[in-house]
Amino acid sequence: MSASRPVTPVPASSVSRYDAETDVLVVGFGCAGAAAAFEAASAGAEVLVLERAGGPGGSSALSGGELYLGGGTPVQTACGFQDAADDMFAYLKSALGPHADEEKLRVYCDESTGHFQWFVDRGLTFEKSLWDAPTWMPLSKDGLMWLGENAWPYNTVARPAPRGHRCATESYGGWLIMEKLVEAAGAAGALTHTDTLATALIVDEDGRVVGVTARSYGEERAYRARKGFTTVGPAHRFGEHGHDGVIGAMSCGYARRGVGNVLGAIWDAGCGVSSRGPRVTSEMVRGLPVASGHTHMARS
Repeated sequence: MSASRPVTPVPASSVSRYDAETDVLVVGFGCAGAAAAFEAASAGAEVLVLERAGGPGGSSALSGGELYLGGGTPVQTACGFQDAADDMFAYLKSALGPHADEEKLRVYCDESTGHFQWFVDRGLTFEKSLWDAPTWMPLSKDGLMWLGENAWPYNTVARPAPRGHRCATESYGGWLIMEKLVEAAGAAGALTHTDTLATALIVDEDGRVVGVTARSYGEERAYRARKGFTTVGPAHRFGEHGHDGVIGAMSCGYARRGVGNVLGAIWDAGCGVSSRGPRVTSEMVRGLPVASGHTHMARS
């Protein structure tokens, strides 16, 4: 196994020139990166996405594509299930254990029906039918499945309702989610540099993230984020600046409440978000879809 790359932040004072500058810089073009890029570009920001692979998708495109949504979505209602944000919250609080961030989880559950509509607005469709049998990945196009809500002891904690939402494709659906999100981000104006591996954060004298260094085809590059920065891959590679695998920074002007933590992974509910970068509050972060790439909403 090769040694890990150094992750020491690069002082901005040592960067003689930037190869590109943008309002909002997104590192990683999986589901979370595509959502962040779309929202920022739709709000009027100049957006650049860096992706280490030859194209977008990441592990999101290879995932099952199951979106954990509830609170009374149209698919749940059509399948005859009554669900509420309180039941969703009670189940997840119990299932996630003692270290979940309950404030973040509360917002996620309260805004879940809006999250569902956000995906629909991006062009995803969901069959109004239930796969009602134990399985890892249904081979059908059923739009809803159980993900443990009716199992003991969770069925004693909250009223059970299936919340695994699947877009209208057979078996694994991550590819379809990515197809729609990449299309939406591009249509909103986000640009992409592929085959570009972010290698270190660039920080100013106050310790705030102002960009990244990167490598593309053997050449070293530097990218500057004028107003916002987010990395949605395994950000622990950036050391102390990548807190618990997630780091997000977005200026208030480009944070939308409507999306909330649509791609803030349920299984990452206990993670914090670093306030490094442009000044960030929890209210701003809630408006930005940000998640660690290895634990995104679409189950692999």
